[in-house]
Amino acid sequence: MSENQGFTPLRYAQKGLRGKLARILVEEPTNEIDWPADLPAGTETVVILDDEPNPHHTLRVHPPGDPARIALVVYDQLALCEDPPVRTMDPRRVELNRRHSREMGLLFAAFLDAHPDVESEVHGAEMTADQEAAWTACSTELLGRHQAERSTLAAEIEAERRRRSE
Repeated sequence: MSENQGFTPLRYAQKGLRGKLARILVEEPTNEIDWPADLPAGTETVVILDDEPNPHHTLRVHPPGDPARIALVVYDQLALCEDPPVRTMDPRRVELNRRHSREMGLLFAAFLDAHPDVESEVHGAEMTADQEAAWTACSTELLGRHQAERSTLAAEIEAERRRRSE
């Protein structure tokens, strides 16, 4: 049983299951007539498609990343996976990305002022090779500075993470 710690066993009357990730608790999951479920060998987790078990005590499920492969599995062979830990982006990185976006937007606006032949407002319009070369020349310095700032911040965040884990 220790291998299933962190999982909430499903109940027959349980509702609100649609879209939840579930762990398969048995070696070979089956449907209501004990036939093997149509899942790839070694499948350990599935996404639940139904909101609650049906009258036959099964749920429609599919392997993560393969929504076309739907199988029926008896509800008591599944357990809800705990919600994965929420990973948030460091607020310093968010602010840096926002600043970089603003700076690049201002640079592109200045580039458009200097190159009125560039069609930036036309859907699907692409720059010519000469325009691309001009934009690359115009933005190279700023892109390099942005890359250096992102690398510096990433190194700081990683060093802080290492210090915390020691």
